[in-house]
Amino acid sequence: MAIKKFINKYRKQLLIANINRKDFPDFKKSDKVRKRLHFSGRVQGVGFRVEALGVANRLGLTGYVKNKANGDVEIEVQGPIDKIQYLINYLSSIRRAPIKNLDSVDIEIIEKESEFKITY
Repeated sequence: MAIKKFINKYRKQLLIANINRKDFPDFKKSDKVRKRLHFSGRVQGVGFRVEALGVANRLGLTGYVKNKANGDVEIEVQGPIDKIQYLINYLSSIRRAPIKNLDSVDIEIIEKESEFKITY
């Protein structure tokens, strides 16, 4: 069990390091929105939440990502629409996490939210 924890910790660090090395585009200023995203496919157990966390933090987005009991992943994300679209495109391009379906719903902004996190 200790080996599995070590491997998972190292994998998370590697994913975040890779995200931090990537060049991200420049974004124009735009209005803040909040979306609830529902990803289905092979999105659990492949580092999907860690990648969502890393990219959202790099983009300055707020919200959360969490696994659902049915094997899907839910993200609530808030920030400029072009940055949210970049996050969606990025996550949709992860080869080890093929997405079968993505639902997106606009929801109410949470004004005092200040971070993006993984919740359980």
